[in-house]
Amino acid sequence: MRSSSYSSLEDLANLSSEDKETLDKILEILHGQDDIEKAEMIETLGDYPFKDLYAFSENSPEVHSLLEKNEYLNTCWAKRLKKINQPSCRISPFDKNEEMEVSIFSQLKGVVLMKQLDTYIENEKEKGKEPDLSHPDIFPILNKACDLGIFKALVLRLGHYTKLINKSGRNKEDSDAITTYIEYQFHDVHKLSNLYWALGCIDSSLVLFNNAKYYFKSFKDNIDSFFSTAMTSQFSWLTKYDDKHRPYPIAILELAVENIYIARLLSEFPESKQITDEIMHDKGLLAGFEKIFSNVDELQKYVMKKLEDLDIKLVESFCRNAYKHSIQTIHEHHPDYELPEELPQDWLRVKI
Repeated sequence: MRSSSYSSLEDLANLSSEDKETLDKILEILHGQDDIEKAEMIETLGDYPFKDLYAFSENSPEVHSLLEKNEYLNTCWAKRLKKINQPSCRISPFDKNEEMEVSIFSQLKGVVLMKQLDTYIENEKEKGKEPDLSHPDIFPILNKACDLGIFKALVLRLGHYTKLINKSGRNKEDSDAITTYIEYQFHDVHKLSNLYWALGCIDSSLVLFNNAKYYFKSFKDNIDSFFSTAMTSQFSWLTKYDDKHRPYPIAILELAVENIYIARLLSEFPESKQITDEIMHDKGLLAGFEKIFSNVDELQKYVMKKLEDLDIKLVESFCRNAYKHSIQTIHEHHPDYELPEELPQDWLRVKI
């Protein structure tokens, strides 16, 4: 049974007088010359409660550096995380030029943060209420976990913005708010897909397709105008076709379709498979996409159904350009990985 209460982000970082004394003692030993005492202290830290380690980290950059970088402690964190079925490896981004690695200690801090979020969500549901992630005690915790790159937190925040978008109206104030939410989502989609490879791309794509539904339902009379330039140019990837007053439908679709193709292409990458196993507890599952990824026909049926449900024009051209751009994206960062250069000629004409 979970605890019925949760802590705010400020509470999590607060130290009791006893904790402050402990932290001061840790710093004193770190600054000292007794290597044996340092080794004993580090060994002791390896067994400390996660919540205490989180608070020490938040109150001392020096201690944070120790907890994050010490080789012995990282071994301890990995073992302890694995015991509770949490990701226990260092996660490096698909784009090697991006500095957004998730350290093992960040995963540990994520456990502390997600426990508070899970407790809040469960409490609200037990009361028959819809959890409000914008709650002033909860949203800072969610943001902190997202800053650390925690998978579940990024998925939760993406879903939160999608709910806000779907609740919005069509007046200018709501339209401006939606623009802001979409920009936030683009940021989170980039982070999620970059850090979590195929699995992150799948979740990103699902969120983006939901947003596309909102746009094409809310502005159904404008759908053809969104694609008018594309229809005359046979669609050139990354050209800006969007209406300046409603700037996102095509950008959302580009990302949604490209992410699902990239997910399929990355699904056999060793790095991607390791991350999937970490998140899915060695079950080798890809968010229920095993069948969809089993062959190109199944994959294309899925994508074309998504697009045709939105009454998208030039579906074949859109898909072919998206797939080619997906290959280019992977080759840009992993040029040695062998990918098919061309699709089968009839691939885009599968029956749904």
